Amino acid sequence: MSGILDRIHLTPPTLSDEIYLDFNTPGQVAACTAMLGSEAAHRDGAKRARLLRQARFPVPKALDGFDWSNVAFPDGWGRDEMCSLAFVCSVK
Repeated sequence: MSGILDRIHLTPPTLSDEIYLDFNTPGQVAACTAMLGSEAAHRDGAKRARLLRQARFPVPKALDGFDWSNVAFPDGWGRDEMCSLAFVCSVK
């Protein structure tokens, strides 16, 4: 539960596991955990949507139908490596 609390910015003393578990039934704990998990998922989705709006991309684009004939890749690179976006994680 502490991971969910971190994601929705509640401090652990607000809902410490010991106090919370002592005064609630297992069903109440499950319901609250599900509610907090749903709230965290909603906030994550809203954050992604907000960031995309703030980026102000003119239109969503895909690589389908892209003309690759004028693209030059470094040695060992090709279309598949570019489309996989693996280089983003390695910050290249």
